Amino acid sequence: MRFLGRITDRQVTGEDLGLVQRISRFGARGVIINDQGKIALMYLSKMRIYKLPGGGMLYGETKEDAFIREVREETGFPVEILTELGSIEEHKARNHYLQHSYCFVARVSGPSVGSDLSANERRLGFQLRWFTPKQASFRMQKNQCLDYTMKYILLRDRIILREGLLWLKKNRPIEEKQE
Repeated sequence: MRFLGRITDRQVTGEDLGLVQRISRFGARGVIINDQGKIALMYLSKMRIYKLPGGGMLYGETKEDAFIREVREETGFPVEILTELGSIEEHKARNHYLQHSYCFVARVSGPSVGSDLSANERRLGFQLRWFTPKQASFRMQKNQCLDYTMKYILLRDRIILREGLLWLKKNRPIEEKQE
């Protein structure tokens, strides 16, 4: 599996607090493309930022099943995984928290079945928005936040989006390349 990167406090806050040694949470997240070639981003209206769909893995769940479940819960859409991009680590040393995320590219594989947001996702105002790849990149670069944990999420998702868009540029099926 390809290693996409390690995010530390040095990149997020400028502090050198070292690495967290024990994984606190495994996650699955990634880039979702629809039939129009648009990319799914979750808008968090309370924070006025965008993130990629995805979340934590449940005990006993495969990384693929976790990704498919999280995407369906957040976006309402079933997806088919096109590729596994790799993994990324977030070393939140201030919180003694290490998240290891598996990252994917997937395509919408059917009609919406309705989202199933958690209470926290509803509180944050999660809303699905679709953007062209260029617009999605712009939205993710424009994101600004003061929250420590959210800074990690934004940096992580920028890396995943960049890698996912590079993969799509090289590998998208012919019928989706028409623009």
